[in-house]
Amino acid sequence: MINYPLRSETQPEKTQSARTDYQRLGRCELPYPVGRYASARFSLLELRPRTGRTHQLRRHMAHIRHPILGDTRHGDGRQNQFARDVLGLHRLMLHASELRLPHPHLAGSLSIQAAATEFQMCLADFGFILGPAALAADLE
Repeated sequence: MINYPLRSETQPEKTQSARTDYQRLGRCELPYPVGRYASARFSLLELRPRTGRTHQLRRHMAHIRHPILGDTRHGDGRQNQFARDVLGLHRLMLHASELRLPHPHLAGSLSIQAAATEFQMCLADFGFILGPAALAADLE
């Protein structure tokens, strides 16, 4: 769990509580040097924001020095350049497989699910082969 307050985007003098749960689903290493490292190493994570702050997932991952690949604002420029030049990856490697929120008119929650076809193809390029169950795994 990452429990780290984030500054408000609109009022930088204020911080807001922010909490993100995460779980590593896999990791890979590619035989290409990136920056000062002899190989490129990546992890696949499931992230679950428990609060809803602007760019919370991206900011929390950057805070613990594990930025999301393709994040041009909060990420690692060398890793992003490697992903573009070597892997042909031109996207943020973040996918919302499910959004769950309170239903606006009925008791209970509203669940919206999104297919991860393009995302899964990118993951396969890294050597992560996952079915839909792994992408929608539950931490609860």
